[in-house]
Amino acid sequence: MQNLKQISNIFIAKVVKDLHTLNLTEKEKSEGAKLLWVEPREALQLVTNCYDKLLPSDYEDVYNKRFVVLRDRKILEYYLNSN
Repeated sequence: MQNLKQISNIFIAKVVKDLHTLNLTEKEKSEGAKLLWVEPREALQLVTNCYDKLLPSDYEDVYNKRFVVLRDRKILEYYLNSN
């Protein structure tokens, strides 16, 4: 059984100045993390498309990744449906 606790803080923001810098952990670098500035509907499409393509990593299995991606998708859907 997995013991996973995930806390999400959601912010709506506008980019004022993009410094083109990204401070990633080694884990994030090894998993190919990148920063994207997209509209919420495009973000939802990206999250939805990646769900079935997730692979396990040296750090965690697919179950945990799918949990987080599904949670993020539900948050985006809620935001888009409430506006």
